[in-house]
Amino acid sequence: MKFSDYRISPILKKNLEATGFKRPTDIQFKSIPAILNGEDVLAIAQTGTGKTAAFAIPVIHLIDEKKTSSRTSGIKCLIMVPTRELALQIEESFRTLAKGSKVKVRAIVGNSA
Repeated sequence: MKFSDYRISPILKKNLEATGFKRPTDIQFKSIPAILNGEDVLAIAQTGTGKTAAFAIPVIHLIDEKKTSSRTSGIKCLIMVPTRELALQIEESFRTLAKGSKVKVRAIVGNSA
C-alpha cells in the first residue's frame, strides 16, 4: 500500500510526497486506518520507525476535514511528551505534514528551574 491509496486529504498526500514518504512503515500501516476510524491505538516501536507520522497523519487529516476555516476554534488535539526536545521534534513533524491545511500547530514547553 502507498500513502496515495489512503483516504486522506490531497494536501496531506502532497506534503507526504514532498517529504519523501512513499509507503507506510509497519507501525503506520497498522495505526493509520484504525485512528482514521476513531479507534484507540496503543503501539510500541523502535526509534526511527515512523511513530510520529503514524499518529500525525490521521490526526491532521481528521482536524483538517472537520474545520470549516483556518481560524482557531479551540484545542482539537493535545500531545503530551516527557521532554522539550521531543515536543519540538513532534511540532516540526506536524508543521511539515500540515503545511497548507487548516491545521495550526503549536508546541508549549515548560521549564523545570
